[in-house]
Amino acid sequence: MKKTIPLLFLAVLACLIAAERWHTYREPLQGDITFYALLGHELRLHRTLYDDLIDHKPPAIYATYAISEGLTRAGPGSVLLANIAAALVTLCGVYWAAYLPRRSFYSGLWAAALWATVCGDLTLEANQPNAEVFINACLIWAFVPLLQPQKLRGPRTFYAGILLALSTLFWQAALPIALCLLAAHSAFSPSENRRDRIAESLAMGATVAGAWVLTTLYFVLTRRGQDFYDLLFAYNRFYTTHNGSLFSHVLRSFHPTTVPIDVFVGTGLLWGPLVLLCLTGLGLGTTEKSRPAWLRWLAYAAGVQLTIILSANFFSHYYQLWLPVLAVGSGWAIEEIEQKAHRTWAGTTAGILALGSLLAYEIPFYRLSPVEWSIRKYGAEFLVTQKLGEDLRSLLKPEESFYEWGMQTGLYYWSGHLPPTGAFYNYFLMTGPLAERLSRRVLTELDRDPPDLFIAIHWMWPGAQRYETHPVYQWARQHYRPFEWEAHRGSFIFYALRGGSLEARILRGEAPAHFLDKR
Repeated sequence: MKKTIPLLFLAVLACLIAAERWHTYREPLQGDITFYALLGHELRLHRTLYDDLIDHKPPAIYATYAISEGLTRAGPGSVLLANIAAALVTLCGVYWAAYLPRRSFYSGLWAAALWATVCGDLTLEANQPNAEVFINACLIWAFVPLLQPQKLRGPRTFYAGILLALSTLFWQAALPIALCLLAAHSAFSPSENRRDRIAESLAMGATVAGAWVLTTLYFVLTRRGQDFYDLLFAYNRFYTTHNGSLFSHVLRSFHPTTVPIDVFVGTGLLWGPLVLLCLTGLGLGTTEKSRPAWLRWLAYAAGVQLTIILSANFFSHYYQLWLPVLAVGSGWAIEEIEQKAHRTWAGTTAGILALGSLLAYEIPFYRLSPVEWSIRKYGAEFLVTQKLGEDLRSLLKPEESFYEWGMQTGLYYWSGHLPPTGAFYNYFLMTGPLAERLSRRVLTELDRDPPDLFIAIHWMWPGAQRYETHPVYQWARQHYRPFEWEAHRGSFIFYALRGGSLEARILRGEAPAHFLDKR
């Protein structure tokens, strides 16, 4: 009976999380999500990463989306499956991490309840499965064995190392968290166990390094080693340093004009209760029994902030990495309050106040429609993208194609038309060390088999001159006739291939949309 109650409670929380995700199932997908889903789909069609399909993240995120699509089918359903699965895995990890130090169902259930309440937060864009949701699932379960008081056996050491490695294979910026956890595992242990702990940390670190060596070796053996290096190392070095040094990122990470204001709009009701509980727990957790867990927690928290700093962009969704850390710390803190107060109601009261504050903050979001969620987070950007993508299904025939000169990957996702080149995210062509090489490649591929439609998005680039003078855009203006599509006036510019079937249908008035010739 004692074990049945936590299982039932976790089952209820799992249903709650599934209902939260289902509520926003119809929300237009953010551009990163459609990009990962597209690359996952292309992988299932036997296209290859880095030499053909261009992105600068490690392969785990695309493999995950490919697997999810294989279990369902292409479309939002596969995204929903990946989303719910990652959130539920993290739910169980948060519960177990909070339970372990004192073997307390009480702290585990409080942590799980707090996580379930905030894990789909609107301001952190946490209801859609960006890379952070998978990183959280890996890291929280890697954290669990590091909380074990006894010596780790070989399998547990290997298991923790694999999960740490996998977190970095979703996004290499997660490496600081892994390093902080390994350093804490060695440093914050009794002197009589320190040699064993250091050996365990070295073994886990070797597992992380080995995973990257094997991944690199795979791409080298498949003749993609240079492409793998160029995108994941050379390009990412540019990506993290082109707007300032590491020291400037440290300063900017705490500056109110840098951190997205939406992240802190709900400070009093989102971050406030969790941070206050964790600080209280740190203050109370000074006993010999509590201290090791809290020191490891501090290392985890430090790694999260360092990862956000190294990301150099401070997007709202990066701050999701804090949620499992704060949920676990809050669960421990509620237990500490009860133990120190010697009253069963003290910890429960603190938990109820924190959970009540979080519910008061989160519940109003679920009164909004999925469309309103998208507008709150991104404005009309992804609503417009989804509408055009769906309209392209009726404009283009199945055998026809289009190329979008921009970053709205949702156009391909919602239209069902695959991009004509693997470098379809034009940020790589506009900036960075690979811009010239990739631009030449795209021009060659487009010139060899010109798509029937070319779509330009001026509002994506404040510096329109750089956008318009790019060789790819200039090529399009030479080979395509501009039209204005009244249904999408003001958001996009449309170009039909001169002499192509689409141009002929438009000129004959047979296209299922109202077009105006802009010559």
